[in-house]
Amino acid sequence: MFDSLDETVEALIVAGIPQPLQDQIEISFARPDADFAATGPTLNLFLYRVTENQELRNRVPTVEQRNGSYSGGLAPVRVDCSYLVTAWAAAGDPAPEKTEHRLLGWALKLLLQHRYVPDDLRRGVMKMQSMPLPTATIQSPAEPRGDFWLALGGKPRAALEYKVTIGVTPEETRDLGPPVQSAELRMQLRSEAPRERPAQEVSP
Repeated sequence: MFDSLDETVEALIVAGIPQPLQDQIEISFARPDADFAATGPTLNLFLYRVTENQELRNRVPTVEQRNGSYSGGLAPVRVDCSYLVTAWAAAGDPAPEKTEHRLLGWALKLLLQHRYVPDDLRRGVMKMQSMPLPTATIQSPAEPRGDFWLALGGKPRAALEYKVTIGVTPEETRDLGPPVQSAELRMQLRSEAPRERPAQEVSP
């Protein structure tokens, strides 16, 4: 699932790279730790957080009709997949900061162009998603990155967050049977035996 999402995000970025530059810009999903090294100008997208989107939570079960029968199951859980996007210059670049900032700025403009992942750029199981895939390009000011880079053993660098919301089905669909064509109501009336009146006493 996440591998198909990576392929989809990569297809979206590659589609926006001008043809003469497609062989010069690399796309990576590796962890940007102290051992990460770029052989050329590289845009790195590290999937660092996966959380439920509670605003899009839906508890209504799904029901579909196929070949005269119904099937259904639990509603898909909407999940936010957040990538940390960073730009890397090649080793030996005389002005790595300029290269990285230019590449990151270009990526920001490209990602902001799409509020949803275009259907023709979906890859793998992302093609089977029944709902749109909304995206957001943000940098939350409430989340300092210092501890993050410290945990990776690297130095802080300019970064932005790219979020894609997907649907995760918690269970396989179940066969619910054919549709109801008619309804029949049966009623049964029970007759009660008449109650016997108590014998009246006769006065002498």
